[in-house]
Amino acid sequence: KDDSYNDTPLGWANENHQDTMIDFLISRGAAMSMGDAARTGKIELVKAFIALDSTQVDLGMETSWRPLFSAAGWGHKEVVELLLDHGAEVNGASLFGNTALHSAVGGGYTEIIMLLLARGANTNVQTQDGTTPLHRAAWQRQTDMVKLLMENGADPHIKETNGYTTLDLAVAEEGAALKDWGEAGAVDAEIVRMLT
Repeated sequence: KDDSYNDTPLGWANENHQDTMIDFLISRGAAMSMGDAARTGKIELVKAFIALDSTQVDLGMETSWRPLFSAAGWGHKEVVELLLDHGAEVNGASLFGNTALHSAVGGGYTEIIMLLLARGANTNVQTQDGTTPLHRAAWQRQTDMVKLLMENGADPHIKETNGYTTLDLAVAEEGAALKDWGEAGAVDAEIVRMLT
């Protein structure tokens, strides 16, 4: 048994957008969970899982692959909507505290973010290390997402457990330890303006 999603043939096929291989593996009985089905984006497959046991829409808290988190992070809006319509908890967190909103922000999926917000997603929910969706958007310098989250109540003053605010992350050199603001990498002035 493989213990990592990406170490399975199905995980590899999905990671590499190999739809034909996904279909083949499923037809051959590849073991999968609702989270696996959500990651594929195959709406009929997710519907089949729901028909078998609709309580599975919220399984996966013990892992990082909750179905809603998976669908949001892979950009599968129809699957996100289907899961929400069947009772998936919009603010349900995975093992490390990530929610579907964190996942959608990380992937840059604006339409999914808007859907999650419309369904009551908490813009200030924090992971185990204190990261909010706004922290993630600021770190990735996603100006439109920072604006969208702020317009929907995201608090720019929340600190991560390491003490960093969204402003700290917005001016940090991407991929490096935080430095003096004067030494920061490409800073998005509009993000800085919104956060101050």
